[in-house]
Amino acid sequence: QGDAGGASELLERSLPQVLEQDAWFDILWAGHAAAAGIAMLGGDDAAAQAVLDRGLALAERRRLQRLSARLQVHRIELLLPRGDVTHATAIADALDLPALHARFEAVDRRVADAAWLAHWRVHLARGQGPRDQADAATTLAARIETWAAEGSALQAIEGLLLLAQVERQRGEPGAGARALDRALSLAVPAQ
Repeated sequence: QGDAGGASELLERSLPQVLEQDAWFDILWAGHAAAAGIAMLGGDDAAAQAVLDRGLALAERRRLQRLSARLQVHRIELLLPRGDVTHATAIADALDLPALHARFEAVDRRVADAAWLAHWRVHLARGQGPRDQADAATTLAARIETWAAEGSALQAIEGLLLLAQVERQRGEPGAGARALDRALSLAVPAQ
């Protein structure tokens, strides 16, 4: 645990072998996301983007639409924190995230939910006004309750982290702190 170099070495050896075989979406997605994450931790944005490019090429060759959608959404998720809002919004607009969410809602909720969250991240990164921020907070809060009721803890946590950001932008630090506290309680039950 905590050995990014060792994890990177393991992925470099194993991921090409997995890619040569038929593999499930979950394995392909996890391998590419982990490799991109390790590259980002190492400060190598170009390597992270290259991993995603290779994953997208694989998805295209094998006609794996879920993998393609999830990797493209992940690219947006990686671009926004580093401040590349223009590139992230261009990809989001090309993907039409609300349509992507609708398309995958019945097929794979994880992909659909990732598209929904990315849509709101992009929406907020565009610097919406106070009314839009209030609408975003209301919409996020409702979706978080749905995820929590369904037992979708990971989505609820991601939603709460995004809600905390919205509340901070709105000048509501108390509401943001409550969202973070709830995210922590979902992440570490009985704490």
